[in-house]
Formats: sequence, C-alpha cells, structure tokens
Amino acid sequence: DPHKTAAPAAAAYYLQRSVAALDEVYGAGYAAQHPELVAAMLQTSAIERAVNSGRLSALEMRAALLSLKPRLF
Repeated sequence: DPHKTAAPAAAAYYLQRSVAALDEVYGAGYAAQHPELVAAMLQTSAIERAVNSGRLSALEMRAALLSLKPRLF
C-alpha cells in the first residue's frame, strides 16, 4: 500500500519543516526547547493532510480541531 510506505517519509518531512520553521522564527534551538510546539505543528499538518486527501469530512475536521484547542491554547 503506497499510503503506508509514504506515511513515515511524510511524517519525517513535516517534522523537519516544523523544526526549521520554529527555529527560523524564534532562533536556533527553539524547537528543541519547545517540543509541545513541534507536536502541535505536526498535529496540524496531519489534520490538514487528511482534509486535503478527502479522508476527513468538514464535521470531523471541526471535531478534531476542537479536541486540540485545550492543548494548544
């Protein structure tokens, strides 16, 4: 199944991009000091990917985002 073999590569890509984005905005090493922000960015990327691939309906997306809200804010 191509989706199963692509998943680890996609996760690694999103992890690298999340770390790079945080370090670019807040300074080198910031992502390493704030793993909760990296995790939040990875969750957001996973939800976005699911929505874009059509695997998640609008109602499911809303529920997923609302379930994350207490952890993010």
